[in-house]
Amino acid sequence: MRAGTDLLAYPQAPTHLCTYSIQPVALRALAAGLWGELALRGQLPVRGVEQDTTV
Repeated sequence: MRAGTDLLAYPQAPTHLCTYSIQPVALRALAAGLWGELALRGQLPVRGVEQDTTV
């Protein structure tokens, strides 16, 4: 939840969601995205992690 580089520790995971924050506003936005109330989009500013932005 804090850094995109954390994803490198989980290469087997088929899907990743990043908030880059543990602040309540970021967690509310994450919940809204998971419930379909907010579009999940973005691009990781991290090299070495495969990205599929066709969400």
